Amino acid sequence: DTATTEIYTLSLHDALPIYVLAKDPDRFKGEIVLRAAVAGVNKAERVFGVIDAREFETCGRLDCCEKDILPVRFMGKFPKPKTIVRITGRIAHNEKGLIFDAKRVESEP
Repeated sequence: DTATTEIYTLSLHDALPIYVLAKDPDRFKGEIVLRAAVAGVNKAERVFGVIDAREFETCGRLDCCEKDILPVRFMGKFPKPKTIVRITGRIAHNEKGLIFDAKRVESEP
């Protein structure tokens, strides 16, 4: 299965980049780890948005990849915008579309 092979290959780098997930999110079943940059936070709805970390690191602004903002639902302490994070969780769908249900969020040093 291609998805399994790609996840295994990417696991050597510890996390899946957002741009890979955005291409075909339904290919990724089960728990995965994403590497992303925090674009914004909505504490009232317990959601924050993330963009591809590599694009953010290249351009240094949060508006580099607005088309691929992924909402993340998380019940823990939220990271600050512009923080590079590793997010463990699962892809889900809600009334607004795709959302990532996070069980752990860790800031990179």
